[in-house]
Parts: sequence; structure tokens; C-alpha cells
Amino acid sequence: MYTGGSGTGLDPRVAGVLCYPLSVVTGVLFLVLEKHDRFVRFHAWQSILLFIAYLGVYTVVNVLGNILSILPFIGTALWALSRTISGLLGLVLVGVSVFLMVKAYQRERYKLPYLGDVAERNAYA
Repeated sequence: MYTGGSGTGLDPRVAGVLCYPLSVVTGVLFLVLEKHDRFVRFHAWQSILLFIAYLGVYTVVNVLGNILSILPFIGTALWALSRTISGLLGLVLVGVSVFLMVKAYQRERYKLPYLGDVAERNAYA
């Protein structure tokens, strides 16, 4: 691990936490600013990948809800269900992000299933 100065000038724990609040925006910002600290780069990548996964699932749920809404009798209920699921996905994203911020502040490299492995590979690249 690189032991020189951080590219951000921040404590790595703080930089790791700051990767999550605006997901892709702060994740990309810290990837650009931090070239050496793998801990910060890991959290930046995981933040970006978490938002991309959320966006993909959110899109699928909404597209399916819109398509199924044309069904007679149950279409409106399926559309409402898709909107409810979309809202819950947003809450899950916020909850997972807060959890990951706490783990980053504790200097833990908590890996989400699959996404964490991809983030780790990219952090070392």
C-alpha cells in the first residue's frame, strides 16, 4: 500500500466516507483526486458501482411497471406496486450508503456482494 501523502489531503477515513453521499459524482471525484490510496479508491469504486446497480434495478422495475400497467383489471395495481418498490429501492440505497459510510469511517473495507469484488479489483488497477 502507498504510504505517501494522500492526493486529497484528507484523512483516508473521511475521504472514504465522502465517496458515498453523492454516489457517482463524489465517487468519480475521489477517483480523479486520489491516485495512490487504495482504501479511498475502493470506496470510490464501490460507491459508483452501487449507484449503477441501483439505477439498473430501478429502471427495470419502472419499465416493467409501465408495461404491466396496460393489463386490464390488475394493471393499475401492478403500476402502483412498481412505484412502491421503486420508493423502497431508494430507501435501501440510502440505508446501504449510510452503512458503508460508517464502515469507511471505521477504516473497514466492507465489500458488498459482487460489487465489492469488482471495486477491489479496480482499486488495485
